[in-house]
Amino acid sequence: MTTSSPPSSFLSEIPERGRNVSPMHGWETTPLALTPLPVHRPWGSDAVHQHAHLKVLEDGPLAPHGEWWLVSTRPEVDSRVASGSAKDRLLSELFAENPRAFLGDSPATPRFPLLIKYLDTATHLSVQVHPSDEQLPGEGKQESWWILSAEPGAGVFVGLRPGHSTEQFFADAESGSAPERHLQFREVKSGDCVHLPPGTIHALGAGVVALEVQQNADTTYRIYDWNREPARPLHLAEARDVVAQDQTPQFPEPTAMAGGQGIRLVSCSDYRVEKWSLEQARSFNANGQGFHVLVPFDGPVRVRTKDGEATAERGNPILVPAGVAEYTVDPEGPVRLIRVLSAPAN
Repeated sequence: MTTSSPPSSFLSEIPERGRNVSPMHGWETTPLALTPLPVHRPWGSDAVHQHAHLKVLEDGPLAPHGEWWLVSTRPEVDSRVASGSAKDRLLSELFAENPRAFLGDSPATPRFPLLIKYLDTATHLSVQVHPSDEQLPGEGKQESWWILSAEPGAGVFVGLRPGHSTEQFFADAESGSAPERHLQFREVKSGDCVHLPPGTIHALGAGVVALEVQQNADTTYRIYDWNREPARPLHLAEARDVVAQDQTPQFPEPTAMAGGQGIRLVSCSDYRVEKWSLEQARSFNANGQGFHVLVPFDGPVRVRTKDGEATAERGNPILVPAGVAEYTVDPEGPVRLIRVLSAPAN
């Protein structure tokens, strides 16, 4: 069972560019500013606008949205380049044209590796679990949340309480009883990080804005939906098949990086997430093993390579292709910069 985003009619205002477009050359070594796109969810809020400068197209879904997709090649919401030589082109189109521009030295894959989005909750998300690539090839999904803000008492449901088993949890879910008593709840605050390997039972709680980095998959097995109306389908049998027996929550401890400006938040087999505090221009070396995604908070930044530059408003993404050896991030003032590496560096 796959719960996918609704058709994105709000894309209709942007000029279509088919896959028969003549190849453009030069974008492979320039930063690509991408346009965030809204997706309506029944649990959605609008608190994310406190953190990011986001624009809703006139025929877009009605607020509150719940999600904003920043970097995606999925057909339901496909990112577009906002400026430069690849302006108006779809990210999926660029990937199909030159996968190595994004994968670098990483192993070849038929799909773009990551999906990055905001989650913005007015009510709890469903209690759910995701499969691994071994269990469902091409739809494995591990993900991480970096918390931008949380209302007092807001938190996350991740894993099971000590002494509670997956068998007890599913027995309650299958009998129609709320399995909430088995879930481990933890209050969160701005700057916290949560990592969710495949098979982890989880739900993002109400009153939270989070930046989510995940594998590029959208298969979700819904276990419990808080008696939400209208009722959405559950996928209990599928969830049982993929759930991990070890349901210990993972809240990674930030690790200081060289120079004192950078903090490593998450490092897993599919990506790495870092936070940098910048007050002036800083150059970064690309590792050649994949692309980088930069999301600034508190203000805009300009990103320069030897072949071009791009600007991002606060909370908007810039993708740096794998072919870029070095790039410079120049903030207008003090910013927090989230940097996502599509393949972990050594």
